[in-house]
Amino acid sequence: MKNALSIRAANVTLFITMALVLVVGSVIQMWSFTWGLIATEVVLIMLPALIALRINRVPVLQGLRLKSLGLLPVLLCLGMGAALYLLDF
Repeated sequence: MKNALSIRAANVTLFITMALVLVVGSVIQMWSFTWGLIATEVVLIMLPALIALRINRVPVLQGLRLKSLGLLPVLLCLGMGAALYLLDF
């Protein structure tokens, strides 16, 4: 079993994703900006990547290189996010 997509498969997936974002994403975002952004990110960006991994029989965790972070980085990110949120006011 492969651990990553080939360069060609990754480039084809990127081309399809960018075409979908430019054509469909702009129309959805004109309809509703907030829901359009969510739909663009979830449906038009994440879904083609997951489909490409599935077609090429690459495990999702290895193909997307998802790993657990640990407690310290998570706490640091939450702390920085809270501090920046307070600076926004």
